[in-house]
Amino acid sequence: RELISKDGKPYLRYMRAMRANESCLRCHGHQGYQAGAIVGGVGVTVALEPFFAREREEILDEARYFGFIWILGLVGIGTGTRRIARYSSEREQAEQSLRASEERYMLAARGANDGLWDWNLASNEVYYSPRWQQIFGYAGGGIGTSPEEWMKRVHPDDRESLSSALEAHICGGTEHFEYEHRVQHANGDYLWVLARTGSQDSRGRGLSLFICDKH
Repeated sequence: RELISKDGKPYLRYMRAMRANESCLRCHGHQGYQAGAIVGGVGVTVALEPFFAREREEILDEARYFGFIWILGLVGIGTGTRRIARYSSEREQAEQSLRASEERYMLAARGANDGLWDWNLASNEVYYSPRWQQIFGYAGGGIGTSPEEWMKRVHPDDRESLSSALEAHICGGTEHFEYEHRVQHANGDYLWVLARTGSQDSRGRGLSLFICDKH
């Protein structure tokens, strides 16, 4: 047996020797043949390309199969990671909301007659308690969640100094905040109120103020 190349393609050539036996000598003995002597051979040549092509296709099929399994695994890992991250984020938000609610409850218990003004510095949203809205004549609602809901109602003569004092407190320049100023009522009149610190997030992400109506 031997491997040969023909026209650039592989072939396997198989040859088998033909040996003379006793029956052969009856007709060919006069030619000098002896029993067991090699008197010829038979050869077969087989093209190997079809076998190689089939082997390559099987290898490709296995590669596609395992590649598909690998991609499915990556998709599963990615999906699971995103779900875990979303769950963690939702849980953290829920815990933050719960802490904020607990803080508001404690603040409300400390100053039931005062208006609570709770500013989330991270989202720049403000929670105005029902009592806060009642003080300024908005018991039926109509107050949004922007800090401007308060600032735009502050008397023009008090606005700049109030903003400076508040900014200094938020930036850590003052330990406590307390400021008396005028805020416009829904009927157009200005009320004298006292804003004082309720609490501040230790990480600087929130500020709570009590608004006391002094008329």
